[in-house]
Amino acid sequence: MQELEQILKDHAARYPEMQAVDDLKLVYQNEFGGGHLVQNGEETRENILREQEAAAPVEVPVEPIGNGLCRLHLGSTRPQEAGVIARLFAAASAEVTGSSAGFVKKLALLRALCEEGALPLDAAQLDAALADYPLDRHPPFSHSDAFRAAYAPHYRVLRLADARALAAFAVAEQVAQTGGLLAIDGRCASGKSTLAARIGAVYGCPVFHMDDYFLPAELRTAERFAEPGGNVHRERVEEEILRPFSEGRPVVYRPFDCHSMTLKAPVTVPAAPFAVVEGCYAMHPALRGYFAGAVFLTHSPQAQRRRILARSGEKMLARFEQEWIPLEERYFSGCAVPQACGVQLDTTDLF
Repeated sequence: MQELEQILKDHAARYPEMQAVDDLKLVYQNEFGGGHLVQNGEETRENILREQEAAAPVEVPVEPIGNGLCRLHLGSTRPQEAGVIARLFAAASAEVTGSSAGFVKKLALLRALCEEGALPLDAAQLDAALADYPLDRHPPFSHSDAFRAAYAPHYRVLRLADARALAAFAVAEQVAQTGGLLAIDGRCASGKSTLAARIGAVYGCPVFHMDDYFLPAELRTAERFAEPGGNVHRERVEEEILRPFSEGRPVVYRPFDCHSMTLKAPVTVPAAPFAVVEGCYAMHPALRGYFAGAVFLTHSPQAQRRRILARSGEKMLARFEQEWIPLEERYFSGCAVPQACGVQLDTTDLF
């Protein structure tokens, strides 16, 4: 509730023409999202295109509204992103359902802030706006005429992380429309697995992991490790995943267990039109020709260190810094990996 309180205060400062119904709409979207506006995919995309033409850029294009959601303002987006915005809007709307009980609690917070004078809104105005409102059915609110006249709002409610990674999702959308493989490469702890899992959930597509392809003992030679990107079993990646997928065949692969240094039981993935391969070394020069699109994730050294420490502890952090990170950096520079990717996304403040 503290998050919502700050968001209500921030919006009041940003939008001085807000009326009671605009605060109510903000609270409503925080709890229920924007699902009431979803049409079929093509109709949603066409409406977004029309609004993009009418909308002007705003100071805060991705505006957090709490509960992991945001308002993505369409005036700051491109027409070629309309399809992916429609898809992400539909995904968020299906995932965020909310509850009457949660909404009532948030309305109580809004009223308390009005009574305390923490918002430029009188409690009587709020009560008047809610006088005939059926809380048991909680229908959506519309912006006030004053808000529309002052700010001409054109936005969609999305997951905040999705909106911040919109450029990456736009690449995924392009590959999904034409069919093929998407590579997500980048620095360790930059969120490759997180982004890939989200794309997999939104598109219902398979996700393959380069971490399943550590080198077996017999290939761990000085000559192999001298190659930029040599410390991944790229030959098996090509044989088990990339070639069969590209030929429209089912994928049968065996993840490598780095603890026992053995291959696990085979995993079978049916043929699919679109899939993601995530992990460092996905865009190795020997493999990149299989990909229809690629995204490179990066972040600050401070964020990298903090994330590795949080998930792996001090001992593993030392190994990352002394061994694996230098190998990755040599691969990135030696193989011009960031330059080979269509989009570079800094996730320092994203995940």
